[in-house]
Amino acid sequence: DMGDRKQFLQSLRAIRAASPQDSAKQSAVGTLFFQAGQTQEGIACLKRAIALKPQEENYSLKLAAFLEQTSRTDEAHEVLLRALHTTPGSKRLPIALGRVCEVNQQWSEASVYYAMVINHLPENHVWRKHRARCLYHAGKYQEAFEQFSICQEADRELLSLSEKIAFGDTALRLGDLEKAQQLFDEISAAHQHQLLHVEVLRGLCAINRGQTTDAKAIIATARKKWPADPTLLEVAALLPAQQTAVR
Repeated sequence: DMGDRKQFLQSLRAIRAASPQDSAKQSAVGTLFFQAGQTQEGIACLKRAIALKPQEENYSLKLAAFLEQTSRTDEAHEVLLRALHTTPGSKRLPIALGRVCEVNQQWSEASVYYAMVINHLPENHVWRKHRARCLYHAGKYQEAFEQFSICQEADRELLSLSEKIAFGDTALRLGDLEKAQQLFDEISAAHQHQLLHVEVLRGLCAINRGQTTDAKAIIATARKKWPADPTLLEVAALLPAQQTAVR
């Protein structure tokens, strides 16, 4: 009840006041403040803990997580960046920074932090695919293609549907139509031809590769499912006209 809560908060404030030089207690009390909904007091305690022991990355990671939970991602970014300058060899801080940058859609910056993670953990392809995705969103298609390729070679099941589509789109943008076709065909088969945008991309790849028969089959099958879709009609219009037989 409210009386217990008031007593609890008073106890926390007493511990905080009695231990101004104890970073561990400041961190623990800060966490409890945060859990009790006293966000500002929680943040103040964690900032105190960091000031007392700046090389203890756990304090910065905890504070950044709390700031993120309250949608203060820019502040979380600053906290983590300061911590990284203090402990440049950290393996966990670049992961946290990459994630915060992803949330803020700072794709190029996120890809740099994930590159640091890969440097520490070259065999961990989960972070490599994070990097590939960020490079793709940043428009760095050649680098994204290389990173997606390494991920797929390491584990064919690693990439999610959206990542496979991004990989295919990357290949398309780089003019590697054969690779794009292969990726879109794989996605299409895995999803029983139920994804309209993938079928459109398959059709476009086949047309651009001069594989008219394949393209016609892809478009015809898709139009049975989505007869009125305007994009499909536009792609169908790109197909070469039927050759009239020579008399």
